[in-house]
Amino acid sequence: MNKQPKKLHSLPVTPKSACHTLDFSPNGELIAASTWNKHVHCWNVSTGERVWREKAHSGPVYAARFSADGKSLISCDAGKKFSECIVWSAADGEITNRFEIHPSAETFDVVASPNGAWLAFILRDDENCSLKVFSFDGKSVVHSAEHYEYPPEFAFFSKDSKSLFVFADRKLERWSTQKWKCRFTAELLGGDISCAVQSVRPSRIYAGDRIKRCVLAINPKDGTIESKLLENVGNFANGIRSLRVVGNQLIASYLPGSIVQYSIKNDTKSVLKIDQNDYDDEPMAISCDGQLVSTVNDSKLEIWEFTS
Repeated sequence: MNKQPKKLHSLPVTPKSACHTLDFSPNGELIAASTWNKHVHCWNVSTGERVWREKAHSGPVYAARFSADGKSLISCDAGKKFSECIVWSAADGEITNRFEIHPSAETFDVVASPNGAWLAFILRDDENCSLKVFSFDGKSVVHSAEHYEYPPEFAFFSKDSKSLFVFADRKLERWSTQKWKCRFTAELLGGDISCAVQSVRPSRIYAGDRIKRCVLAINPKDGTIESKLLENVGNFANGIRSLRVVGNQLIASYLPGSIVQYSIKNDTKSVLKIDQNDYDDEPMAISCDGQLVSTVNDSKLEIWEFTS
């Protein structure tokens, strides 16, 4: 069934600044934003009220992501002296932990494992590009990989937290989190992977390729590309920004302002439009249940709901 988007909120991001990431909490009650001017923001999705806004980083905040249980918000930066991770209480913005990630590298993204054990960071400095995994409390580094030519494009943990998948240098790596050994490295021959998500039935990874403007369906056991989806769904100049799998439906958001609902089972799709200016690199996010989409438009956070 096609669903038409309805704008719930248009919220000013103040102080005015470019947003790097948007992320819905697992239950869809909160949405967080990281900004260039060192702020982390958190809003109530239902009311549109800002729950909290804090400025504790020393440099641009490149990412702010919720933990799997939704109790914490994890942010990372490109600090003046060193890059830092701050763990916030999602409910009130109190800092529960903070630690140094790297003495010189910029930290571009963070992902938390579903079991709450680890935090993985994507980094870049003048000498190398790397992936660094800490224990959730930041007290120990459990894994570090520094062999990348370019910063890894995207990383995520499997739903059972037994694997960490890393897209980098046009390849897909699968790391075992038990002994932190690389299980495979598969050539993707793709462009730029901007987002990825894993489905359980069938067991598959869906990865959004911004350059080729399609979704790659990948076998998580060996990294082989099984098919290419959504290759000809429109002229989306800036590519895929986020993906979700809900049941047998794959939901993809594109810039500027398009949402594609694809039935994995029936191989059918529908394209829905939302109002958004044609910016090159604004973030978008989809809620875990696929009912909400968030965008940034003229320095305003917009939240859209899909209703029958």
